[in-house]
Amino acid sequence: MRLVQLAAYDGPYPGSSVPMIRAALLEAQRRGWQADAVFAETARGRDWLGLFAEDGIPARILERGPRRGMAAQLRELLDERPDEPTILHTHFTAYDVPAVMAARGRANTSVVWHLHTPPDGSLAVRLRNRAKFSWYGRRVSAILCVAPHLADRVAALTGDGRASFFPNGIDTTRFHRATPEEKRRARAELGVAEDGVLLGHLAWDWQVKGGDILLHAVRRLTDNGHPVAAVTRVASPDAAAALRDELGLQDRITVLETLERIQTLYAGVDVFVSPSRMEGMPFAVLEALLSGVPVVASDIPGHALIASDYPGCRIVPGTADGIASGVLSLIGEPADAVAAETTEAARLIASRMGLEAWTRRLFDHYG
Repeated sequence: MRLVQLAAYDGPYPGSSVPMIRAALLEAQRRGWQADAVFAETARGRDWLGLFAEDGIPARILERGPRRGMAAQLRELLDERPDEPTILHTHFTAYDVPAVMAARGRANTSVVWHLHTPPDGSLAVRLRNRAKFSWYGRRVSAILCVAPHLADRVAALTGDGRASFFPNGIDTTRFHRATPEEKRRARAELGVAEDGVLLGHLAWDWQVKGGDILLHAVRRLTDNGHPVAAVTRVASPDAAAALRDELGLQDRITVLETLERIQTLYAGVDVFVSPSRMEGMPFAVLEALLSGVPVVASDIPGHALIASDYPGCRIVPGTADGIASGVLSLIGEPADAVAAETTEAARLIASRMGLEAWTRRLFDHYG
């Protein structure tokens, strides 16, 4: 048996996606399967690729390009072991269709799509997805969706039972509540003041993750006599820095393009803010709760799903006023009560979403 995990992921740090993929491949190895990881050309040189080398798992680079070219590269990979029953498990959509094309005509190759993020709602994207899921989607063995609203949307496009809700797993051992000394060191590393209320935010996409909403919320809080500060880690900082300067928040907003360890952000902040416009199942919200940090999040399905299961996450309207009110309400609550909520949330997340339990569910699904 052979398991190939294909992920269009190239982040500067492993986040929670890489540990999840790695856990699946380690379980494949434990069962005596051949395990392979495939990442995009843009991931070349990332430090986290070394994790797979340490495990003896080939981490290959697949050049992005036209679907036919990507499918040809995958066929070459399959031809290395033509008689081996194989599962091609794709993440983050870029390899979905090439995997189906590569598997065509191979009775011993199955394809699993893993959807993490809702597509935008533009007409062009809706039309492409209708074609993708109605044609290629019916040629896969399963479509795993990290949130119920994603599964419902995909089921409507495929018209069959291939789509199912399959929540993410998370390496809960990587996160813990910071001690006062760890918090002091984290703030020094982040370049922010030791005192005062500090909000945290992460944005691989400034618009999707509601970065503009966060900055306007900080402006409203400051104007109303609540001078909070915020630190945001963004993939492309220009838009964040431009809006910060336009709003006159140079002394309130710290924009980071790189951060060696994401745990540093969680250790340094008092509240994590997620004003996203759309989400699947956001790792960052779960990571914050595991780190003992309460969350203020926009009222969208991906956030509401977490808040319904785990205390410590406050759902508010996804507007600057809504986020500002949520932050103000949260920091006004007794600290002991909020800490008790995040402690319980961390316990529940660890028991329900740990990688060991997630991996068992995944291989049951493969079976």
